[in-house]
Amino acid sequence: MTEKLEPLDATSELSPLRAAAGTTAARTNQTLPIWTVYQSPRDFPGKFIARLFVISRGYPAPTTLAVVGDNLDDVRRCISAGLFRTVRWKDDDPCIVETWI
Repeated sequence: MTEKLEPLDATSELSPLRAAAGTTAARTNQTLPIWTVYQSPRDFPGKFIARLFVISRGYPAPTTLAVVGDNLDDVRRCISAGLFRTVRWKDDDPCIVETWI
């Protein structure tokens, strides 16, 4: 059974353990977990945030799981275990820093 996650708000912070649980839950449900890292998006100005998306049947879907940090290294420490980093594409939103698959 997957843990029910509360909607993200400006005070939400997740540990590496909870972020790893989200990645594992996505894999268990036969979906591909993808963490997208943003720098200073509109809803979290001045912060770095990684949001978990899952790919199922070829389509990405957002989840309510996210990691908020003051810098990129803080966010990477929570999400990068066992994943591979990809750089942003030139056509991505300018606030996207990288993606972890």
